[in-house]
Amino acid sequence: MALVYMGSQAVPSPSVESASGSALPSRAAHSSLDRGTDVATRIDTAGFCAVLAALTILGFASAPVAAQEEPGTRSWSLGLWMGGGYQWSAGRIANNSASDNPNLRLLETVANLNPSPVLAGGVAVTLPKQELSVRLGFEATSGAEVVGQVAICDLVGGSICIPEVAPARIRALSSSVRMLAGNPLSSVRPVFAAGFGLRRFDFDIPDCPPRSADDESLICWAVTDLYRDPLPHYFLRVGVGLQANTGPVTLGMDVLGNTGRYRGGTGRTDGNWYHDLRIQISTGLSLY
Repeated sequence: MALVYMGSQAVPSPSVESASGSALPSRAAHSSLDRGTDVATRIDTAGFCAVLAALTILGFASAPVAAQEEPGTRSWSLGLWMGGGYQWSAGRIANNSASDNPNLRLLETVANLNPSPVLAGGVAVTLPKQELSVRLGFEATSGAEVVGQVAICDLVGGSICIPEVAPARIRALSSSVRMLAGNPLSSVRPVFAAGFGLRRFDFDIPDCPPRSADDESLICWAVTDLYRDPLPHYFLRVGVGLQANTGPVTLGMDVLGNTGRYRGGTGRTDGNWYHDLRIQISTGLSLY
């Protein structure tokens, strides 16, 4: 006994078969697309850590010069920041309704993002007297993947459940306001962040068999149609963390939450609201 997905409910069905009523052949050509791939190993950690260490050392080396400046001569400062972390996504980024393709009958297709490392950096304007800073930055993932499959595969397995995995490049322009809290004399203080940005997906779409009434072709095209023609879309961000100030250098660790709605796909693809949770370590250097 298997389950068939109908709208938002699952109902019993004698078996899980293809749209034409016969068992689907396995797709050996796609067997290497393992949804459990460890994408974290694809990030150039050595290069990123080297840049991070160099920025920190430069900040400490410039601390004596910064200390000679008269306090309170400027109400703002300009600097650079960079960070890296890991993010998890919740929610399907896109789906198409089962009724959109009569050949697939009740086989709705969906797409989800796998976890991935992310790098970020940009400029920061700090207002020390107001204990505020504004960060403008560019963000990019490393080794991200999107996994698409028939929705029923969340409940059962079978030959129809080989996913279509597409490498994804996720880039964003972001802006956020950061407000320090707690004792101003403390070297480590809580920080609250809020902001927004513009994000874009680009996918390396896997090849599908020529379009036909064949079950393998129908499912492959129905899934990969979710990845096509992605458009930039806005997202919102909130977060909390800790920030340490050591002269011109700041060190921070943040937990950030993002939410946005995917825009893209062909036909009658529905872009869904999806959510990211990110743990990020960052450092900043005041230059002026």
